[in-house]
Amino acid sequence: ERVNGALCEVNRVLKPGGLLRIRVPDNARFWQNYLLDYQSIRQQPREGWSLAHTRWIKMYFDEVCVRRPRPWQSMTHYHKWMYDEISLTVLVERVGFRNVERMGFRQSAIPGIDEVEARDDLIIEAIRP
Repeated sequence: ERVNGALCEVNRVLKPGGLLRIRVPDNARFWQNYLLDYQSIRQQPREGWSLAHTRWIKMYFDEVCVRRPRPWQSMTHYHKWMYDEISLTVLVERVGFRNVERMGFRQSAIPGIDEVEARDDLIIEAIRP
């Protein structure tokens, strides 16, 4: 995997005791939002049904699950994979990091994180042994 290779390289170059912080879109939250919208519409009388919940599916295929014909065309905000807390934690641990913890928005062992972090997503921190 490309991401696994990148994490292996980070593990290689980060000094022992160094802190890794990763922020990625939260796959579980993404689909929970879809389900909340779906369930809300489903509970309405049938004449009140709409396709509002399908915006999540459109977003997934238009912005997340995108394959470009040439590599340089995908260097925008498009994602090639989505992680949830379990899948990202397992991957980070498999490449050798320890003490993997999910962190809150602007919560970190890194001083000044609140000055640079602009978005709340799936955030983890881990230590290189």
